[in-house]
Formats: sequence, structure tokens, C-alpha cells
Amino acid sequence: MTFTKRWLLVGAVLLAVVCVVGWRYRKLVVYATYITFDNSGCKILDVLTAKANLDTGDSLQEKLRSQSRRIRSDPDGYQLWDTPDGKYWDLKAGTVISVLSEQARNIYTNSPSQSIRPGDVVFDCGASIGVFTRKALKLGAKKVIAVEPAPESLICLRRNFEAEIRDGTVIVVAKGVYDHEGQMSFLDMKDNPMGSRFLTNPDPRIAPQTAPLLITTIDKLVAELGLTRVDFIKMDIEGSERYALKGAEQTLKRFHPRMAICTYHLPDDPTAVPAVVESFGAGYRRQCGACSITSISGGHFRPSVMFFN
Repeated sequence: MTFTKRWLLVGAVLLAVVCVVGWRYRKLVVYATYITFDNSGCKILDVLTAKANLDTGDSLQEKLRSQSRRIRSDPDGYQLWDTPDGKYWDLKAGTVISVLSEQARNIYTNSPSQSIRPGDVVFDCGASIGVFTRKALKLGAKKVIAVEPAPESLICLRRNFEAEIRDGTVIVVAKGVYDHEGQMSFLDMKDNPMGSRFLTNPDPRIAPQTAPLLITTIDKLVAELGLTRVDFIKMDIEGSERYALKGAEQTLKRFHPRMAICTYHLPDDPTAVPAVVESFGAGYRRQCGACSITSISGGHFRPSVMFFN
């Protein structure tokens, strides 16, 4: 067999393998191609690592669970846990292991250019029990504004940062962030607190599970707190991200903080969230964070978090 024929045969075999693999994983290939050319900022490699990220998260949860123990529960059912990241008061339904696994994967701080820096002033929107707040402090944040509207989460948050609240390192805001001030119906999911969220159009059938809670804007908080800088904003607020960003327009224009914004709650998050940021003309560049596979996206791959800097 001549040299040319040999390489033609090798090429044919490789082409056949590519075709077989492409057909076997055609959904992945189609979506990887799509997401590479859409405006999400994701690349094919981001999509291809989505399943690995999911598996890593599951493995980390099991590891953290084996390394953690519940010390005690109080009369109201709140649980004190000893974890590799220190002690945390946790919600009755239990969230600390799941949230710790997210932080272990650095889902909000994936690179030196997209992380907390010493001296930073940080907004933790959707602070829950404060796992990211603690991470920000460990990375050198000077001050963390921990924004959390859910009453049970606030109890744990305040217990977990008693000393830091006293010295002003952590400021707890017992409100949600949105595009206006006032009140909104809040769905408080006792059995799945990580899914609790504000409702733009409350369903009367779930009225017993909702209550009006206070909302404000990031711009208003910056003014009220007299902040002269904002360096980092993290948002994981169950679909309210696009509205909270609208309420941060002046902050983004004035301080240009680095941002980690969740984009997996609503089907159009990967397009709607960056559209809001771009509408301000603040010169942000976006980057795709870890991709995931969610039921909301119809089983497709999508960025769980998008970074803006």
C-alpha cells in the first residue's frame, strides 16, 4: 500500500469514528455548536465539561457529608453543623452540604480575574446561610453586604456572623433586591428553601405559602450605606437576577464591579441577563461559567453562571 493510500485509509477510518461518535452524541454536538455561536459567551469546551461538573458536584457532596457532622439542633429545629469550612447554623430542611459543594467548585470565582481580591467590597445577593459570604471574607473582602429576604435563612445568617456583624465587616440586608422598592409576594418553600423566590404574578392556589416581603435596589443600598466602592457582585436569586441588575444600573456605571450572575433559573436567562448588562453601556465583557443540564432548559446545556468584568 502506498503512503498516499495509507493516509487516505486512516482519514476514512477517523471520519467514520467521528460520524459514529457524532451521531451517538448528536444532541450534545448540536447544542455545543449552537452555544458556541450564540451570545452566551460559552465555548464547546464549556459544554463538553457540563456532565463532568455535575459528577464532580455529586462527588464533593458525598465527601463533604462524610467529613461533616450535625452537632445539635435548637428547640426551633435549626441545626448546627461542623464542616470542613467551619461551623454553620443551617436551615431546618438542610442546605449546608449542597451549598458548600458549590463553593468548593468555585462556581462564582473561577479565575484570578473573576474572584474576590483583598480589600474588596462585595454584594452577596441571595446570601442564604452565608457560605459565599464566608468565602469572600476568607479571600480578603473588606466588607460583605449579605442580602437575604427569607426569614429562616436570616436567622442562620445572623447566627453564623455574629462577630462580623458587630464589627461591621458583614452587613445583613433583610430584603430582596429588585428594580424598585416596596413589597413583593415571596414563595417560602420550607421543604426546599433553596428554591424560595419572589413572584411577579402570584398564583392564588399557592397563596398560603406566600407572604409580602420587602425589596429594594442595589443602587439604593449603595446610597444608604454610603459606599464609595463596590468591587464584586454575586447574584443567585432564583430568577430575579435580571430585575436586580436593572436596579443596579448606577452602581455598575460608577464602580464597574466584577459580577457572577446565575443564569439557570429561567429559560431565557442566558440571553436576558447579558442584555440587561449591555443596555447600560458600561463596557462589560462576559464569560461563560460552568455549564449545566437542567430541566428548565429542556435537558439542554446552559451556563449556570455568567461572569462580567
